[in-house]
Amino acid sequence: MTIGRFDVVPIGSGAGLIDEALAMHNCADNFAGQCKSDDIRLFSVRDAGSGKRVATLGIISFGDFWTEYQVKRSANRPAGRELEQLMTEVARLYTERCETHPASSRPRMSLLLEN
Repeated sequence: MTIGRFDVVPIGSGAGLIDEALAMHNCADNFAGQCKSDDIRLFSVRDAGSGKRVATLGIISFGDFWTEYQVKRSANRPAGRELEQLMTEVARLYTERCETHPASSRPRMSLLLEN
């Protein structure tokens, strides 16, 4: 999904988590268990124009309500206000999606992480 000047790309596999961790010099790959259990969703934030990775963003689930977890630039540097606002918007959009697609009928992230 594109929001403003950013592409927000869901990380939907264990290999994707490893790729993100290596590219961004962070520990995204340590979240595989939490992503598989659908407690956290991670995203690669990229510049919509160049495709360059800008940050790794995470949202956390409280049932059908999603809220901000964290967003960090490469090597876990602070993301700044613009990316924090992006994280808030992603959480809001996922919460809206849950309201129209209850947990029992939406695909779980764990299905994507099995390969």
